[in-house]
Amino acid sequence: MKIVKPMRLGVVPRVFMNQRTPHLLVTTFVGFSYERPARLLYEPTVWNMAMEELGQDGLLDEFNPKTRGELLVTGRCYPPGRVARPASSVRVQLGPIDKTLYVVGDRTWGLLGMSDPAPFTEMPVTWRNAFGGEGFARNPLGKGCGDKKATLPNIESPKHLIHARSDCPTPAGLDGYDVTWPQRFSKIGTCDKAWLDECFPGFARDLDPTMFNMAPDDQQIDGFWRGDEAFVAENMHPDKPRIESALPGVASRCFVCLKTSDGVVIREPAMKLDTVRLFPHRERGVVLFRGGLEITEDDAKDVVAVLAACEPMGAPRSAAYYHDYLTARIELRNTDLPDDEDDMLMPEPEDPEAPPLPDDKLSGFASRLRRQGFLGGTRDRAVKGAAAVAAGAGVAATGLRDAGAAEDPDDAATEAELAEMGIDPGHLVAAVDEDEAEPAKGLPEGTEEQESPAWPEADTGGDHEADAEPIASTTPTADPASADDAEDAEGLREHDAFVEWGKKQLRDQGIDPETHVAQEGPTGDLAPLDGSEEDLVNVVDSRTRRGLKVHGVDVDALFAKARQDAAAHPSEVSVSQVRDRLREALEREGVTPEKTEELVSTLDWEAFEDRAGAAEEADLHGSHNIPDEAQEVAHALPEEPAGDLLPEDEAWGGEPAEDEAWGGEPAEDEAWGGEPAEDEDVAFAEGLDEKAALYAELGEDARLLAHLLPASAPLDGEEALRLRHEVEAGHKEGRSFAGCDLTGADLSHLDLDGVDFSGAMLESAFLTGSTLRKAKLTGAILAHADLEAADLSEAKLDDANFGSACLRDVQAGGVDFGGSVLVKADLSGANLAGANLSRADLSEAIFCETNLENVIAEKATFQSVNLTGATLVGARLSWCTFNDVNVIEVDFTGVDLSSATFIAAKGDGAIFRNVMAKDLASVKGSSFAGADFAGATLAGANLMGTRLSGADFSDADLRGALLDEVDLTEATLDRANLVEAVLTRADLTGASLYAADLRQGIMNHACVRGAVFEKANLFGVCADRMVGDDDTSFDGANLKRIRMIPAQRQHG
Repeated sequence: MKIVKPMRLGVVPRVFMNQRTPHLLVTTFVGFSYERPARLLYEPTVWNMAMEELGQDGLLDEFNPKTRGELLVTGRCYPPGRVARPASSVRVQLGPIDKTLYVVGDRTWGLLGMSDPAPFTEMPVTWRNAFGGEGFARNPLGKGCGDKKATLPNIESPKHLIHARSDCPTPAGLDGYDVTWPQRFSKIGTCDKAWLDECFPGFARDLDPTMFNMAPDDQQIDGFWRGDEAFVAENMHPDKPRIESALPGVASRCFVCLKTSDGVVIREPAMKLDTVRLFPHRERGVVLFRGGLEITEDDAKDVVAVLAACEPMGAPRSAAYYHDYLTARIELRNTDLPDDEDDMLMPEPEDPEAPPLPDDKLSGFASRLRRQGFLGGTRDRAVKGAAAVAAGAGVAATGLRDAGAAEDPDDAATEAELAEMGIDPGHLVAAVDEDEAEPAKGLPEGTEEQESPAWPEADTGGDHEADAEPIASTTPTADPASADDAEDAEGLREHDAFVEWGKKQLRDQGIDPETHVAQEGPTGDLAPLDGSEEDLVNVVDSRTRRGLKVHGVDVDALFAKARQDAAAHPSEVSVSQVRDRLREALEREGVTPEKTEELVSTLDWEAFEDRAGAAEEADLHGSHNIPDEAQEVAHALPEEPAGDLLPEDEAWGGEPAEDEAWGGEPAEDEAWGGEPAEDEDVAFAEGLDEKAALYAELGEDARLLAHLLPASAPLDGEEALRLRHEVEAGHKEGRSFAGCDLTGADLSHLDLDGVDFSGAMLESAFLTGSTLRKAKLTGAILAHADLEAADLSEAKLDDANFGSACLRDVQAGGVDFGGSVLVKADLSGANLAGANLSRADLSEAIFCETNLENVIAEKATFQSVNLTGATLVGARLSWCTFNDVNVIEVDFTGVDLSSATFIAAKGDGAIFRNVMAKDLASVKGSSFAGADFAGATLAGANLMGTRLSGADFSDADLRGALLDEVDLTEATLDRANLVEAVLTRADLTGASLYAADLRQGIMNHACVRGAVFEKANLFGVCADRMVGDDDTSFDGANLKRIRMIPAQRQHG
């Protein structure tokens, strides 16, 4: 099921049974501010508020059908003036509801009666402070009944005040009753044999539908709320004795796309505003709308998509408008649509420039989220399959998000900020239907628009059974157009051409454009600048160039490829555009606005404008990308000044670095362009020293991404020989090379045991056959380096970058690679036994005869790798992500795969005997046909949709596993522990489940033709519409309390 919704509208679809007919119930909700009711809150803000106010076990709503409106209030009593008082009152009024409660300080019964109430400044109006107590069914949470401490309730109804110990008033409150309390449960109806035979698993025919209303009777109304009613709250805010506001004045619309026997249709259930929730002390509220319709499948498999929208009262959009929008989303015609669902599916904001509400933190964050793909199709496609995981109670959703974070440091930073806000990034991952890769074709011709009648009044039921599983609520697909940064019509017209141009630049750098887009987000800010290489380089004036050079930024090298890039699309880019793009590049890296402005202000923009305007006609077709150069300048700023990257005096025996070390005269004015340093230059350099320290994170990003840049050329000739001799001599004298630039150095076949290369630049260096035992390479950059047959025993290699490096036949047993980048590294024949690869990125690495026995690789990323030649016995791979991997016939015996995630994995015939794989997830069509899972621990695993035909699960632990729609044909599950496992729509044709334990499991719609359940335990199994045949065997099986519902009638 695909959910299409704006970010400010919550959507919770679920299925319930009524008279054995399945219904889809859709609940939508919006949060609002009392001060500005039309300013609607983002959905995560509402969920966070609900969790803070109602607690982990509290419910914003039960998401059951309601036949009348109700008011729920969560709050506290604050005596006026913040003065402590022994008693006060609270009052709420909305429409015909007007309710007052007395609030009294703590009291106890004594020999002479009630004690005087203790003064208070704040008192929660909760059921815990109302009359009740243990054993009192109408409020077991309360106080005053059977209380040995003889306490009295704090909340009382003016109509039923307590005067004597024997008084037993109705509990007074403003929030909802628990469904198990008699005020509600007494309405459940008659659950007898007739109900079991005719209605089960739905509700009894004589159910009173007001059972689903949570509020006390005096907080319910006949009919439903209009949506713009005024309301009052008194003494429920610490500073405002009386609050007056109104509901937000919006209506909700819902459209459901269904597969029926007559084809695909779109129907609109009538949405009624049935619930108002107020939080007066926060001056926030929530309104909930609900509507439903009859469907065919009890697990909503016939529901293609649900679109939910919000619009102003009295100004409805046409059904055709929503029909066209939903059709476009289903067919993935996202280029026809804007990047923001809120623009199309929400009311227009009354004041678009108004600042965000202080507690609606996501509001000011939305543009950044959209740019990074969290709210759009880029992010969707990168982690497609997350919806299936989320539907399985959230198993491995974190692993999928971690996979995305591993690919993009910006995303990781964004998710960290969201977490600090209390927003779960999982709420923002767009939902993708498993069949989305093959969208419905010809939908407009095969659809019809229908409006379902209003929700039935009397015979409406809701599914209270745990096994009538609610459909997971997920956020929508909202693929952004990649022209996010184009600010005028001309930019939009040129956007498509720029995208193609940008892809060419990526290909020229050896980067796959599609992978890059998936990692980096939309390419809308690609905008080439006219001008030749010379003009482009000269844009950066000499003063800026000198300052950047002091900080290790080689401006000439930065622009070296400009002439090679000459191509396709000339475009004028103004100084303001380039300045804005540089700001955006720095902000994407998390730099504060103040520091961003400080850095931007140091550049000579007048010189930039002059140089750009003087570009000669012959060079106007250059395609150099100034936005990307802005990004590169930001990335190129190292963590420490370049002076710190050179050998310090102490490291070189206390003398200045001389001819032997750096190939010439003592270091003098070269860094300043050959001229003596001027005062303004020194001041500029000192200023950038401070900025470089501020941008330490940019240096980290450079380390992570170094392998994506074109490889540096190796040194040769006398320069290479001098540097080799100097390093060899310096090492013998015990010198440190930490932070040194040794790019392209030839250090092959040297004895470098114990050398300190921490943070050094060793890109494209030759270390072939060298010994680096106990060497320190923490944070070093060895991208494109050659370390073939090197000995790295006991070396420290954590957080280093070995991207595209050659590590063939290296000896690195027990080495610490934690957090390192090994993308596209060649590890053929390498010995990594016992190494620490935790958090390492091993995407596209080559594993041929690689020894990975007993490695510790927790949270490592294996993307697009072939592990068929690797040895993994005894490895610890918990929380790893295996994306698009080939593990066919790989031996994982004894491996720890707890909470690991396999995405689109090929693992036929793999050996997983005795693995520890609790909470493992396998999504996006992974295949482990014929694999050996004998004795494996897979409790809580999510294997939904995985191909496991012919697999052996003998004696495996699959307690609570999610096996929905799994292909287990001809599989062996003898003696397997499947207690509480979910096998909905699983295919067990010809499978053997001899003596398997399936107690309390769910096998709805499972196919068990020819399956063997001899001596199996199916006690309490839910097997509604399970399909078997004459060859299905239950000989000796325990079938007590098994639930089997006959095949349902078909609905059109």
